[in-house]
Amino acid sequence: MQVVRVLYLCKECGRQMVERPKYKRMREEDLELAVKMRDEGMSYGAIARVLGYSETTIRTHLLKKR
Repeated sequence: MQVVRVLYLCKECGRQMVERPKYKRMREEDLELAVKMRDEGMSYGAIARVLGYSETTIRTHLLKKR
């Protein structure tokens, strides 16, 4: 069985969107907490487990935040 995602196209800017995104966005509060956790010496993996995001997501956001 295949999951079908409906794709929407904005008429003004041409941006593509899906009704139910596959990945959840990282909330600003979670990002601030992740920065504090990293400053306290926690690993990316530990932060990811605590906050419920992938380690790649945590690493990407924290490296941008530097």
